[in-house]
Amino acid sequence: MTLQDRINRALSPLIGLPFWGAARSLNMETFTFGQRVTRLNMKGEAVEVGEYALHIQCPWRIVGPNGLIVGSEDRKYPEDENADWTEFDSEGPSRCEARVKEWLEEYLEAPLKVERVEADRIGGFKVSLQRDFLLEAFPSHSLRGEYSEHWRFFQPSKEGHFVITGHGVEA
Repeated sequence: MTLQDRINRALSPLIGLPFWGAARSLNMETFTFGQRVTRLNMKGEAVEVGEYALHIQCPWRIVGPNGLIVGSEDRKYPEDENADWTEFDSEGPSRCEARVKEWLEEYLEAPLKVERVEADRIGGFKVSLQRDFLLEAFPSHSLRGEYSEHWRFFQPSKEGHFVITGHGVEA
């Protein structure tokens, strides 16, 4: 089975599920799909997670019928592009968080559902959503060492992750 086939199979449970959440942790964006589930985090606090999660460390973007909504490069810019860029702290809120939040809030009452998934041969993928929206991830480095992870897909309430690295699939 090819890498493309393995990714298509791994991501296929997303089809028909709502896409309702996103957050950033350093250079990783987390995307949330499916039913909302409450569980305890490492601090023992109750948090809401999704049935499925995609954690993406490679470049990604969300595209709509009128063009680019947001992309991973937006982490490098202030929320307001007309702000004083010399004051921008890349560890703080960025254009990325602002754009993702704004976009998801538009569909808060009726989250967009996944219509199909399509992998490429080098570990990237497209998740097609209703209303002509698309979440794309595209590995862009050739590292094969310990720090070569591009993205991972998993169910937060279950063991096991499907991970794409410079070596291919790690489970």
